[in-house]
Amino acid sequence: MFVDSVRLTVNSSLTPDELSMEGGNITYLFPSTAYAYFFSFLSHHHLNNVRQCQDSLEGLELVIAERYLIPNWNTEDAYTLLGIALELHGDKESARQAFLQSVEISEGESHNFATWRLLSLN
Repeated sequence: MFVDSVRLTVNSSLTPDELSMEGGNITYLFPSTAYAYFFSFLSHHHLNNVRQCQDSLEGLELVIAERYLIPNWNTEDAYTLLGIALELHGDKESARQAFLQSVEISEGESHNFATWRLLSLN
């Protein structure tokens, strides 16, 4: 079985808190390969498994770089996941670059989650 993308809604109990967007009532659609690595990263991050966390982050970066099973229309969402993971990992500058990449790919869509995350980086 192959899943093209993962669809999550804001109010779903299956949506990680790290994907929440204040005041947003949106549905997220992430490429399945990128989301799998992001979810692995998130799990290891919460368990403080530093090495596995780093491995999952590197896997996410590789999946995006190779565009492995990520359709062109969904690339921006993969970069958003990478930005969130990098931000959680403490690498705010790399997170900023990932969010900027997502915003650039989205070509100014008004509901871009990466734009909100980019503006919320301190």
